[in-house]
Amino acid sequence: MKKVLGIVGLIFITAIGFAQTITELKDCNEEDFLNSKSTTYTPPKYVLPNSNMWKKWSRNRHNRHTFGFQKNRISLGATIITAEDIALAPARNLLDLLEVYVPGAYWLNAESGKVIGMQGWIASRNLRYQVLVDGVNVNQHTHSGAINELENWDLDDIAQIEVIRGAAAARYGTGAVAGVILISTKAANSDKKQTNINGAFMSSYNSMGGNFSHRVSNDDLDFSFFGSWRKTAGYSPKAFSNNLNGQKPEFGYLGQDFSVAPFDKTPLAFYNDYNNTPQLKLAAHLRFRKKWNLRLRYTSAGGTVGGTATQTLQQTGMVIDSVTTDANGFPVYAYSREYADELVNLKAFQTRQFTVSLGRQWNYIDSSSNKGYIINSQVSWNTQDYENRRDTMFTFNTSVPENTRKRLSDVDDPIYKKHNFSETTLNLRLSGTYIFPIGQITLGTEYTHHTIGIGWGDFANELRVGEEGAFVNSNKSKVLGFSAQQGGFTPSTFSEGFIGNGWYSYQTDAFSELSLSPARWVNFTATSRLTNHAYSKTAWNHRFALNFPVNHQHSLQLSRQIAHRLATEEQLYATYSYDNLASPERFDGISFNYQFTPTYHWRFAVQAYQNQVELSNLHTRQSLQYFRPIGKTTYRGIELEANYTSKSLSIGANYSRVIPIEEPTYFPGNYADSLHVQTTFFHNNPNQIAKLWVRYKFFNNRATIQANFRTMWDYAYAQKDLNERVYPAFDELETVAESPKELEEIRALKQVFLQQDPYNMDARLDISASLKISDNIVISAYVLNLWSNNNGRRYTYDDGLQAHETDPQLAQFGVSLDKRVSFIYSPQRLKFIEEPLVFGLKLNLTL
Repeated sequence: MKKVLGIVGLIFITAIGFAQTITELKDCNEEDFLNSKSTTYTPPKYVLPNSNMWKKWSRNRHNRHTFGFQKNRISLGATIITAEDIALAPARNLLDLLEVYVPGAYWLNAESGKVIGMQGWIASRNLRYQVLVDGVNVNQHTHSGAINELENWDLDDIAQIEVIRGAAAARYGTGAVAGVILISTKAANSDKKQTNINGAFMSSYNSMGGNFSHRVSNDDLDFSFFGSWRKTAGYSPKAFSNNLNGQKPEFGYLGQDFSVAPFDKTPLAFYNDYNNTPQLKLAAHLRFRKKWNLRLRYTSAGGTVGGTATQTLQQTGMVIDSVTTDANGFPVYAYSREYADELVNLKAFQTRQFTVSLGRQWNYIDSSSNKGYIINSQVSWNTQDYENRRDTMFTFNTSVPENTRKRLSDVDDPIYKKHNFSETTLNLRLSGTYIFPIGQITLGTEYTHHTIGIGWGDFANELRVGEEGAFVNSNKSKVLGFSAQQGGFTPSTFSEGFIGNGWYSYQTDAFSELSLSPARWVNFTATSRLTNHAYSKTAWNHRFALNFPVNHQHSLQLSRQIAHRLATEEQLYATYSYDNLASPERFDGISFNYQFTPTYHWRFAVQAYQNQVELSNLHTRQSLQYFRPIGKTTYRGIELEANYTSKSLSIGANYSRVIPIEEPTYFPGNYADSLHVQTTFFHNNPNQIAKLWVRYKFFNNRATIQANFRTMWDYAYAQKDLNERVYPAFDELETVAESPKELEEIRALKQVFLQQDPYNMDARLDISASLKISDNIVISAYVLNLWSNNNGRRYTYDDGLQAHETDPQLAQFGVSLDKRVSFIYSPQRLKFIEEPLVFGLKLNLTL
């Protein structure tokens, strides 16, 4: 009863939620409520307000946005990427696009897929970002977070992308503690009646495809359709890695420097389609009676993951070579790995997603009294299928029976799917905004129902969902493994997680926002959201912002945010199966924004922030009864931006720096948790990033060229680890060398490691050009990795948990004296692929 009263009290008393204004019906801004994104058009990147606009704002100050009070001004602390930006950027997918335009944004390869880094955040999965398409959250909540829209290669249906850097959980939902990516499609924004046909080709990756879009409209009905097809064969990269499976540590290029399988083979295709299935994107939008919006959207993406883990021999089991006895008479087995005869791209994923949404808006504004209301409603149904396979699906510690060995030689066998499930989400959202002379207040609520079950078209015994090495299969939540039994070695099972054949959960949100402008030079906004999940403790998210629009040239903003992230659905249910509720992960931050627009052509912006963040995980790999914080860190950062725009020339430059002010601290517990956090969250963050893009139009604006340059350097956490752990580990290996030959090998290994300089500066240059041959034909071309200071290396890492889990003391030191499994625990960034020079070509026909 108290919880019910608390929610009711929040809705009617708390002054907070999703602020909406009159101009929100037309402009696209961070303050836009999610549903109103669908009725926006694509605004210019930036237009300086003239004096008449300033007078209009001063007369109607209650109608302005909280962050950008003038029409067409972009939000402070956010980046707007327009359709023109997308068309001219050499980008394979949305991840490349973020790396070109968004200050401090970059991405890396991981064993789970591509992951985003922004403002000091990166992890092995995109769990701390939210992606919304026309107001619908398309994240995968069960395991991987933002994945599908980021990986699809066709961007031609996107009209605008707004990237909010930093926590926005109070406004966009629990989980948006690192950033929000708001995608508006052309179907939702365009008002043109036309047909477009596009074709695309990309060399090196052997990628080709095309898309078709059509739009019809009259006074009462508006319909648009978009369909795309993209097939990619991939390419064989030059890949550098460290061998974790041999008796001695080895570093080198796969297929060149290694003598042990499977590293002695040339890597197979990278970036190729999953099971040679092309990527698809289908979208339809129907607007009827001017207020109702019905949208349908299907997308698929997939390919090889892990960078250096792009190929492997199928491991069919262990062969016992000899049996001896120890001092107590117990048998000691010497065994070797057994592989199939061919290389297979086992580390790969595929995700497919279908979304249906229906939205309606009611509004009334009385200009004489400066009062009115806006009501938004939306219902969406989203289902997605996810498959991920790896060669580490099983841990073998004994020989494998013949019937199982045959299954392990078949890559299409369901046994190879590490994750194989579907997720279906039903969401209902309702909000109302009341506008009065000096401000506005919004109240709203959401209900979300998740169903996690078998994959599309699969049988019940193919369900496989789990965390931290516990993978679920079949009716009784059993994990398949192998263990020693009396009389021999047989397949066996053991229970972990108790997830069963799937489950469902529900979540309720109540949010509110109050925006007050008692004077034209000040605005106060307070936002709050309460989230109750069936398997989690309650999460509160708050945001308070004080804005000072001094005049049309200067804008200041101070904001304070307390945000929480819920665990994934599998983490929540695994914890709940032990009669526990998971604790949300906390983010605590403060930021300062300043924007200066001295003339029509120039814009300057500064953002400074300080964040304290928790890092949470399941308790250990063996016991899943607690999802809890395992550590925290504090850091601050600064971002500087400068933009120049004229009729023919546009220049954008930005610089970002992350400054650690508190060493990461880990709470008592299993060391593997902190090892995971150390390698993924900190080592791979460049502390300084600089970017520059230049766009020039000529031939009466019919031709355009653009160059993008970006560089990353100064990996403070990793350098500290190199000095304190890795280099001493090499020295220790030298001291325990048992022969001159072994000492020589260790020193040669160290030299190879140093030559790679895994944390040096990473810089690259891309170019693109576009020519409008006629009003109906546009041709464009681009070159990726035209120049790079490090041969186009795209670094990668895994979770680092292979490092001596049975001997935490030695693992912390970085070396094992067990000659059978010894290797140096090194920063995983030492793994990389060398991306090729890529030429791309696009052709657009408008009918």
